[in-house]
Amino acid sequence: MLMTVRDRKRGEVLDVKPVRSPDAVLERRGDGGALVKVPITGRWPFRMPKGATKSFELDEMGLFVWDSCDGRATLLDVITKFARHYRISVREAEVATTKFVQMLAARRLIRIGGEDKP
Repeated sequence: MLMTVRDRKRGEVLDVKPVRSPDAVLERRGDGGALVKVPITGRWPFRMPKGATKSFELDEMGLFVWDSCDGRATLLDVITKFARHYRISVREAEVATTKFVQMLAARRLIRIGGEDKP
């Protein structure tokens, strides 16, 4: 059976290995969530104060995904692990996890694939 272009792209996406930004600092909270802080780098003409950070809150599920983005596990591995842990279908986990990982990447909290900079 031939794989369509759409299936191939989906397969390529599921094969990426997301990795947490090395600049991110995680502060776990007692409620199962966490706060992720990343340094803010200003671009000309804006200058940020030295040590300025931006914070992002993660709930328990977000933290589970964050912890799974270790650079060794593929996105498919993360999705499967998430589905098993929270006892949901793999399809539901794929939709939610993929969107969440895209959001983390957009906020430069993780790197995906061959990206050079977090």
